[in-house]
Amino acid sequence: MPHSMATEPVEDWLCHWEKEMSPHDAQPILDPLAQLGVAGLMGAMWLWERRTSQKREQQIDEAHTRIITDRVLLEELIEVVKQNAAAMTDLSATQRQLIAEIKRGEA
Repeated sequence: MPHSMATEPVEDWLCHWEKEMSPHDAQPILDPLAQLGVAGLMGAMWLWERRTSQKREQQIDEAHTRIITDRVLLEELIEVVKQNAAAMTDLSATQRQLIAEIKRGEA
């Protein structure tokens, strides 16, 4: 029997159990699995762990992508704030010069 054919019913059960069943509802399904013996039960648990590990890896990858994207956006925002601060400094200096010129003209 090919490996994929041997694991498909167990994988189908795992998908069904993860989506729709609580641990309390698992007893009717665990009884037939127990008939597979300890090795069968360990195999089912291993498949379940692999599936949840893959989901977690995908979540971590997605979070990493968001962090990298946010970092780029944050760097752009910081650059805009720096440019705005420089523009405000230049505007303030220009206003001081203008006020000084106006005061000299009045004197």
